[in-house]
Amino acid sequence: MNTRLLSITQVAAQVRNAVVTDAHGIAEVHVAAAQTAYRDIMPADLIARFSVEQSAASWHERLRRSSGRSIYVVECDGRIAGFAACGPSRDPAPTVGPTGQLHVLNVAPAFWRQGLGRALCEQIIHEARQRGCRTLSVWVLADNAAARALYAASGFTPDGIERMDDTLCGRPLRELRYVRTLP
Repeated sequence: MNTRLLSITQVAAQVRNAVVTDAHGIAEVHVAAAQTAYRDIMPADLIARFSVEQSAASWHERLRRSSGRSIYVVECDGRIAGFAACGPSRDPAPTVGPTGQLHVLNVAPAFWRQGLGRALCEQIIHEARQRGCRTLSVWVLADNAAARALYAASGFTPDGIERMDDTLCGRPLRELRYVRTLP
């Protein structure tokens, strides 16, 4: 099992590979983070319908069959405080060389601004390098200033590629692609 203790966090934290039994903890973080981060971005009735049970079932299946993706959790005092997943890029617009993609990264709101998002980014960057990627990309909602700041602090920059996604909440949301070149 890949486990790394990262010192960049402001709290004692451990990043490790996620396992199937982490599905419920990941779902709790996923729902809490989405409800908080998206409350001014997505319709309130949609956010109210986010369900830990549905998310847990989805994460259980993803963890069971991970298919080329790496999924990590960050733990604080034995509790899942965040998670991230990466894998091959799904972007139609090319970047330079072999490209990995940070598919999702969430940290529980109680742990925001304590370095856990940075720790997860560092793990994903490490994973992408191990896979031989020369570039790592991530899509972020244009209105999610906190996520954009996290990615910028982790060395990602917008590359000018944008898209409108109406599958997230039934109305178009502008997403920006951020990329990081990996030495």
